[in-house]
Amino acid sequence: LQEAKEQLASAEDAKDLATQAHQAAEETASQKSAELDGLRAELEELRSSQGAKEQSDAELAALREQLQEAKEQLASAEDAKDLATQAHQAAEETASQKSAELDGLRAELEELRSSQGAKEQSDAELAALREQLQEAKEQ
Repeated sequence: LQEAKEQLASAEDAKDLATQAHQAAEETASQKSAELDGLRAELEELRSSQGAKEQSDAELAALREQLQEAKEQLASAEDAKDLATQAHQAAEETASQKSAELDGLRAELEELRSSQGAKEQSDAELAALREQLQEAKEQ
């Protein structure tokens, strides 16, 4: 009987130890589960952050491309402006040359008109002298 009591006490001690071990295992499992949930949340946050970073990187690349295109368009516009300025200067030079040419032609025309007026006056005087000569012959 004594042996049975000792075995029973030993079994109860073993049961208590097993219960304590079970409780400790449950607490450890609960802690590990909470830790795992925290790690999962952190991993999801990192994945989300990585996705946002990748999206930001893609947006940044698109903005860089747009900036490069804008720079190229600006350079093209500056080239067009330079060409337009050169064309304008050439047109002004041509207009100035044509204006000088026109002034020269006007002066020449005025001189011709003046000469023509003098010739017409000489012709009129000559005609008057011929008429006087004719009258003198007739007398």
